[in-house]
Amino acid sequence: MAIADDGNGMPDSVDFENSTGFGLVLVKVLTQQIKGSIRIERGPGTSVVLEFDRTGPR
Repeated sequence: MAIADDGNGMPDSVDFENSTGFGLVLVKVLTQQIKGSIRIERGPGTSVVLEFDRTGPR
């Protein structure tokens, strides 16, 4: 799943590994709970990409 925009982009200082902000920490913890990965792709605009295995137990 990817969420993207074509705005000014996110600064390089913003990332999921070093954030102390509640929103990014919450998203990181929830992603870990579903054994997924999340990353920020910078360029013209910003994309946040969440990947997880859909074939696991249901």
